[in-house]
Amino acid sequence: MSKLKLVIIFLVICTNFSAQVKDSTKTRKAQITFAYPLGTNRKNAIEYTNKFSFNIIYGINGGFNGVEIGSVLNYNKGESNGFQLGTVNVQQGNFKGFQMGVFNFTKKLNGIQFGVINILGDADQGIPIGIINIVKGGLYEVEITGGEFIYGNVNYKMGVEKFYTIYKIGYATSNSNTIYTAGLGFGRNFRLSEKQKLSIDFSSSHISLNKSWKGSLNMLNKVDFNYQHKLSEKLSFIIGPSFNIYLTEEKLDGEYGTFKIPYSMYTDEWSKGKLWMWIGGNVGLSLKL
Repeated sequence: MSKLKLVIIFLVICTNFSAQVKDSTKTRKAQITFAYPLGTNRKNAIEYTNKFSFNIIYGINGGFNGVEIGSVLNYNKGESNGFQLGTVNVQQGNFKGFQMGVFNFTKKLNGIQFGVINILGDADQGIPIGIINIVKGGLYEVEITGGEFIYGNVNYKMGVEKFYTIYKIGYATSNSNTIYTAGLGFGRNFRLSEKQKLSIDFSSSHISLNKSWKGSLNMLNKVDFNYQHKLSEKLSFIIGPSFNIYLTEEKLDGEYGTFKIPYSMYTDEWSKGKLWMWIGGNVGLSLKL
Protein backbone atom coordinates (compact mmCIF):
# COMPACT_ATOMS: atom_id res chain seq x y z
CA MET A 1 0.00 0.00 0.00
CA SER A 2 1.40 3.40 -0.98
CA LYS A 3 2.22 6.13 1.53
CA LEU A 4 -0.43 8.38 -0.07
CA LYS A 5 -3.17 5.80 0.54
CA LEU A 6 -2.07 5.44 4.18
CA VAL A 7 -2.32 9.20 4.70
CA ILE A 8 -5.79 9.30 3.08
CA ILE A 9 -7.02 6.44 5.27
CA PHE A 10 -5.63 8.17 8.37
CA LEU A 11 -7.44 11.43 7.52
CA VAL A 12 -10.73 9.61 6.89
CA ILE A 13 -10.45 7.87 10.26
CA CYS A 14 -9.64 11.18 11.94
CA THR A 15 -12.67 12.86 10.34
CA ASN A 16 -15.05 10.08 11.42
CA PHE A 17 -13.58 10.00 14.90
CA SER A 18 -13.94 13.79 15.18
CA ALA A 19 -17.63 13.64 14.21
CA GLN A 20 -18.31 11.03 16.89
CA VAL A 21 -16.72 12.82 19.82
CA LYS A 22 -17.45 16.52 19.26
CA ASP A 23 -20.18 18.45 21.01
CA SER A 24 -21.51 22.02 20.86
CA THR A 25 -19.41 23.48 23.71
CA LYS A 26 -15.96 23.44 22.07
CA THR A 27 -14.97 20.45 24.17
CA ARG A 28 -14.31 16.94 22.94
CA LYS A 29 -13.96 13.61 24.62
CA ALA A 30 -10.74 12.85 22.77
CA GLN A 31 -8.44 13.90 19.97
CA ILE A 32 -5.61 12.24 18.06
CA THR A 33 -3.05 14.22 16.08
CA PHE A 34 -0.29 12.85 13.89
CA ALA A 35 1.33 16.26 13.35
CA TYR A 36 -0.73 19.44 13.42
CA PRO A 37 -3.01 19.96 11.52
CA LEU A 38 -3.27 16.25 10.62
CA GLY A 39 -5.61 15.25 13.43
CA THR A 40 -9.20 14.76 14.49
CA ASN A 41 -9.65 18.45 15.28
CA ARG A 42 -7.78 19.49 12.12
CA LYS A 43 -6.75 23.15 11.74
CA ASN A 44 -9.30 24.25 14.38
CA ALA A 45 -7.64 22.15 17.11
CA ILE A 46 -6.57 25.23 19.07
CA GLU A 47 -10.26 26.05 19.66
CA TYR A 48 -10.98 22.81 21.53
CA THR A 49 -10.40 21.46 25.03
CA ASN A 50 -10.07 17.66 25.09
CA LYS A 51 -10.58 15.17 27.88
CA PHE A 52 -8.00 12.86 26.31
CA SER A 53 -5.31 14.13 23.95
CA PHE A 54 -2.79 11.99 22.07
CA ASN A 55 -0.17 13.61 19.84
CA ILE A 56 1.80 11.07 17.81
CA ILE A 57 4.50 13.57 16.81
CA TYR A 58 3.31 17.01 17.90
CA GLY A 59 -0.03 18.58 18.63
CA ILE A 60 -1.36 22.12 19.03
CA ASN A 61 -4.58 22.31 21.04
CA GLY A 62 -6.69 24.67 23.08
CA GLY A 63 -6.24 22.68 26.28
CA PHE A 64 -7.09 19.42 27.99
CA ASN A 65 -9.03 18.34 31.03
CA GLY A 66 -7.78 14.86 31.81
CA VAL A 67 -4.74 13.32 30.12
CA GLU A 68 -2.42 14.43 27.33
CA ILE A 69 0.41 12.28 25.91
CA GLY A 70 2.82 13.12 23.11
CA SER A 71 6.14 11.91 21.76
CA VAL A 72 7.80 15.20 20.77
CA LEU A 73 5.66 18.27 21.54
CA ASN A 74 2.46 19.02 23.43
CA TYR A 75 1.30 22.63 23.01
CA ASN A 76 -1.83 24.11 24.61
CA LYS A 77 -2.96 27.71 24.29
CA GLY A 78 -5.57 27.74 27.07
CA GLU A 79 -6.07 26.30 30.54
CA SER A 80 -5.43 22.62 31.22
CA ASN A 81 -5.96 20.21 34.10
CA GLY A 82 -4.68 16.69 34.73
CA PHE A 83 -1.62 14.72 33.63
CA GLN A 84 0.66 15.73 30.75
CA LEU A 85 3.53 13.61 29.39
CA GLY A 86 5.85 14.47 26.51
CA THR A 87 9.39 15.35 25.53
CA VAL A 88 8.51 19.06 25.29
CA ASN A 89 5.42 20.44 27.05
CA VAL A 90 4.32 24.04 26.46
CA GLN A 91 1.33 25.34 28.41
CA GLN A 92 0.49 28.96 27.60
CA GLY A 93 -2.52 29.02 29.90
CA ASN A 94 -2.82 28.08 33.55
CA PHE A 95 -2.08 24.47 34.40
CA LYS A 96 -3.27 22.39 37.36
CA GLY A 97 -1.90 18.88 37.74
CA PHE A 98 1.30 16.96 36.94
CA GLN A 99 3.48 17.90 33.98
CA MET A 100 6.33 15.55 33.01
CA GLY A 101 8.89 15.93 30.23
CA VAL A 102 12.45 16.83 29.34
CA PHE A 103 11.49 20.50 28.87
CA ASN A 104 8.39 21.99 30.54
CA PHE A 105 6.96 25.48 30.23
CA THR A 106 3.87 26.69 32.07
CA LYS A 107 2.52 30.21 32.43
CA LYS A 108 1.04 29.50 35.87
CA LEU A 109 1.31 26.21 37.75
CA ASN A 110 -0.77 24.70 40.53
CA GLY A 111 0.76 21.25 40.85
CA ILE A 112 4.09 19.63 39.98
CA GLN A 113 6.51 19.94 37.07
CA PHE A 114 9.02 17.11 36.67
CA GLY A 115 11.74 17.41 34.05
CA VAL A 116 15.31 18.34 33.21
CA ILE A 117 14.45 22.00 32.49
CA ASN A 118 11.37 23.65 33.99
CA ILE A 119 10.27 27.23 33.25
CA LEU A 120 7.41 28.89 35.13
CA GLY A 121 5.81 32.26 34.62
CA ASP A 122 4.23 31.97 38.07
CA ALA A 123 4.56 29.07 40.49
CA ASP A 124 1.42 29.90 42.53
CA GLN A 125 1.04 26.62 44.45
CA GLY A 126 3.33 24.76 42.05
CA ILE A 127 6.56 22.84 42.61
CA PRO A 128 9.10 22.47 39.77
CA ILE A 129 11.39 19.45 40.21
CA GLY A 130 14.36 19.37 37.83
CA ILE A 131 18.02 20.12 37.19
CA ILE A 132 17.25 23.67 36.00
CA ASN A 133 14.22 25.45 37.46
CA ILE A 134 13.58 28.98 36.19
CA VAL A 135 10.69 30.65 38.00
CA LYS A 136 9.50 34.24 37.77
CA GLY A 137 9.70 35.60 41.31
CA GLY A 138 11.25 32.32 42.48
CA LEU A 139 14.14 31.51 44.79
CA TYR A 140 17.66 32.42 43.64
CA GLU A 141 20.36 32.42 46.31
CA VAL A 142 24.14 32.18 46.61
CA GLU A 143 25.56 30.74 49.83
CA ILE A 144 29.14 30.98 51.06
CA THR A 145 29.72 28.54 53.91
CA GLY A 146 32.46 26.70 55.77
CA GLY A 147 32.46 23.36 57.54
CA GLU A 148 34.66 20.98 59.50
CA PHE A 149 36.19 19.57 56.29
CA ILE A 150 35.34 21.69 53.23
CA TYR A 151 35.91 25.15 54.66
CA GLY A 152 35.24 27.02 51.44
CA ASN A 153 31.83 26.22 49.88
CA VAL A 154 29.83 28.13 47.29
CA ASN A 155 26.26 26.93 46.75
CA TYR A 156 23.84 28.28 44.16
CA LYS A 157 20.14 27.54 44.72
CA MET A 158 17.34 27.99 42.18
CA GLY A 159 13.66 27.05 42.25
CA VAL A 160 10.98 27.78 44.85
CA GLU A 161 10.84 27.57 48.64
CA LYS A 162 9.21 24.12 48.52
CA PHE A 163 11.86 22.66 46.19
CA TYR A 164 15.11 24.05 44.86
CA THR A 165 18.12 22.63 43.01
CA ILE A 166 21.62 23.16 44.43
CA TYR A 167 24.87 23.54 42.47
CA LYS A 168 27.94 23.16 44.68
CA ILE A 169 31.67 23.79 44.48
CA GLY A 170 34.15 23.58 47.34
CA TYR A 171 37.79 24.00 48.31
CA ALA A 172 39.99 22.64 51.10
CA THR A 173 43.52 21.43 51.87
CA SER A 174 44.59 18.19 53.55
CA ASN A 175 48.14 16.97 54.22
CA SER A 176 49.59 19.55 51.81
CA ASN A 177 47.14 18.44 49.09
CA THR A 178 44.56 20.66 47.43
CA ILE A 179 40.99 19.36 47.37
CA TYR A 180 38.19 20.52 45.06
CA THR A 181 34.58 19.39 45.13
CA ALA A 182 31.73 19.78 42.65
CA GLY A 183 28.22 18.43 43.01
CA LEU A 184 24.45 18.70 42.84
CA GLY A 185 21.66 18.56 45.35
CA PHE A 186 18.14 19.60 46.24
CA GLY A 187 16.41 21.06 49.26
CA ARG A 188 13.40 22.69 50.87
CA ASN A 189 12.80 25.72 53.09
CA PHE A 190 10.42 25.86 56.04
CA ARG A 191 9.57 29.45 56.90
CA LEU A 192 9.24 30.18 60.63
CA SER A 193 8.67 33.93 60.41
CA GLU A 194 9.44 36.86 58.16
CA LYS A 195 13.10 36.80 59.26
CA GLN A 196 13.64 33.14 60.14
CA LYS A 197 13.51 29.84 58.28
CA LEU A 198 14.83 26.31 58.41
CA SER A 199 16.17 24.36 55.45
CA ILE A 200 17.06 20.76 54.73
CA ASP A 201 19.48 20.10 51.86
CA PHE A 202 20.56 16.80 50.29
CA SER A 203 23.68 16.84 48.12
CA SER A 204 26.38 14.66 46.58
CA SER A 205 29.78 15.96 45.46
CA HIS A 206 32.72 14.40 43.67
CA ILE A 207 36.10 15.02 45.34
CA SER A 208 39.17 15.87 43.26
CA LEU A 209 42.68 15.68 44.68
CA ASN A 210 45.15 18.20 43.21
CA LYS A 211 42.87 18.86 40.19
CA SER A 212 42.89 15.17 39.22
CA TRP A 213 39.35 14.15 38.20
CA LYS A 214 39.51 10.37 38.11
CA GLY A 215 36.69 8.08 37.09
CA SER A 216 36.73 6.08 40.33
CA LEU A 217 34.24 6.60 43.12
CA ASN A 218 35.18 9.43 45.51
CA MET A 219 31.97 11.02 46.81
CA LEU A 220 30.98 13.18 49.75
CA ASN A 221 27.24 12.91 50.48
CA LYS A 222 25.63 15.38 52.88
CA VAL A 223 22.38 16.21 54.60
CA ASP A 224 22.46 19.78 55.91
CA PHE A 225 20.00 21.10 58.49
CA ASN A 226 20.37 24.89 58.52
CA TYR A 227 18.82 27.76 60.41
CA GLN A 228 18.70 31.08 58.56
CA HIS A 229 18.24 34.50 60.12
CA LYS A 230 17.62 37.49 57.89
CA LEU A 231 20.13 40.31 58.48
CA SER A 232 18.86 42.59 55.72
CA GLU A 233 16.62 42.48 52.64
CA LYS A 234 19.20 40.40 50.73
CA LEU A 235 21.57 38.92 53.33
CA SER A 236 21.00 36.08 55.82
CA PHE A 237 23.14 34.30 58.42
CA ILE A 238 23.32 30.47 58.20
CA ILE A 239 24.26 27.90 60.83
CA GLY A 240 23.41 24.26 61.42
CA PRO A 241 24.55 20.63 61.74
CA SER A 242 25.22 18.20 58.89
CA PHE A 243 25.25 14.44 58.47
CA ASN A 244 28.10 13.25 56.22
CA ILE A 245 28.88 10.03 54.33
CA TYR A 246 32.23 9.78 52.55
CA LEU A 247 32.49 6.87 50.11
CA THR A 248 35.68 6.22 48.13
CA GLU A 249 37.56 3.73 46.00
CA GLU A 250 40.64 5.96 45.73
CA LYS A 251 43.83 5.52 47.74
CA LEU A 252 46.48 7.97 48.91
CA ASP A 253 49.82 6.60 50.17
CA GLY A 254 48.34 3.10 50.20
CA GLU A 255 45.32 4.01 52.35
CA TYR A 256 41.72 4.58 51.27
CA GLY A 257 40.63 8.21 51.28
CA THR A 258 42.03 11.35 49.69
CA PHE A 259 41.70 13.52 52.80
CA LYS A 260 41.86 13.17 56.56
CA ILE A 261 38.46 12.58 58.17
CA PRO A 262 37.95 14.81 61.27
CA TYR A 263 36.49 11.87 63.18
CA SER A 264 34.19 8.98 62.40
CA MET A 265 31.10 7.63 64.14
CA TYR A 266 31.00 4.64 61.76
CA THR A 267 33.53 3.09 59.36
CA ASP A 268 33.27 0.18 56.95
CA GLU A 269 35.97 -1.16 54.62
CA TRP A 270 35.81 -3.79 51.89
CA SER A 271 38.12 -5.05 49.14
CA LYS A 272 37.52 -2.13 46.77
CA GLY A 273 36.58 0.81 48.97
CA LYS A 274 35.83 2.40 52.32
CA LEU A 275 33.03 4.38 53.96
CA TRP A 276 33.01 6.92 56.82
CA MET A 277 30.08 8.61 58.59
CA TRP A 278 30.20 11.62 60.90
CA ILE A 279 28.27 14.62 62.20
CA GLY A 280 29.61 18.02 61.20
CA GLY A 281 28.35 21.56 60.80
CA ASN A 282 28.05 24.62 58.57
CA VAL A 283 28.23 28.35 59.12
CA GLY A 284 28.06 31.13 56.55
CA LEU A 285 26.05 33.76 54.69
CA SER A 286 23.29 33.62 52.09
CA LEU A 287 22.72 36.30 49.45
CA LYS A 288 19.32 36.61 47.80
CA LEU A 289 19.60 37.50 44.09
